[in-house]
Amino acid sequence: MAKTTFGAPIELQESLKLGHGTANPYIKRSSALVSYAEGLTNIPVPESLAVSEAASVFDVWMKDKAISRGAHHLVLR
Repeated sequence: MAKTTFGAPIELQESLKLGHGTANPYIKRSSALVSYAEGLTNIPVPESLAVSEAASVFDVWMKDKAISRGAHHLVLR
């Protein structure tokens, strides 16, 4: 997992076996997130995409309306 400003919650890190964070038994966990994270599967994602791959991903996002109307200009910049 790349270093990010806002990391994944500890519940998701543990469920996906990311091995990041400061997991110990004394850190409080959200029961809602633990429940949500049950059954999630970690899938490999490439570090980068070719332009054609990124365009295909963008097309799927737009088709499925995964990006709101106001946000699509942010991706194209």
